[in-house]
Amino acid sequence: MPPVRQPANHICIDITTLELLAGWTVEDATNDAEAIRAANQEFVEFKKTMNENRGMDLTSS
Repeated sequence: MPPVRQPANHICIDITTLELLAGWTVEDATNDAEAIRAANQEFVEFKKTMNENRGMDLTSS
């Protein structure tokens, strides 16, 4: 079981997961302009698809 710290407001914080996510952020960091451009384009396309799907009537399938 990962260590869990219990703050005063009784919200559990999973420190191990936060450390893992922070490590991935460092690993994925880049200064490569082409990689940044490609990631941004992928995100724009993802948002477009998500917004298109939001308008679909899911009860008609």
